[in-house]
Amino acid sequence: MLRAKIKLKTNYTKKRCTKHKKIDPEIITTKNKEYLTTLEAKLTLIGTELTNEDLDTHADLLTTIERESEEEIKADVSRASEKLSDQSSKLFQIRREMRPNKQEFLIEWSELNKLIRKNVGENIKEYNTRVIRDTIENNRGPKIF
Repeated sequence: MLRAKIKLKTNYTKKRCTKHKKIDPEIITTKNKEYLTTLEAKLTLIGTELTNEDLDTHADLLTTIERESEEEIKADVSRASEKLSDQSSKLFQIRREMRPNKQEFLIEWSELNKLIRKNVGENIKEYNTRVIRDTIENNRGPKIF
């Protein structure tokens, strides 16, 4: 019979795997306050205009107000915008505006999803080759990948 006591140093691997950018809570609270004030201001302006209209038009109006408020307050642009082309972002916008639950749009919806997946795959391949080419041209090491 063999007995052994193994002591693994997992602290180093935990630290290495959990390196995250620290988030400043003050920035989050100020951004949250700015968002709420802009949202309240827009809703008070629109609140007087609401009459006996469809529920869908009310929902669409509220979502557009919410999106506009988010656009004004949102954080910096992520690196995902570098990876996708303008054509792919336009396709995403078209898909957001489409309603998939209606029977007439189901075929168009599925075709649009296929086209989006194809474009995104091509865009990511182009981005990866561009990053590799730039690192080779700038004589950097492979640790950047």
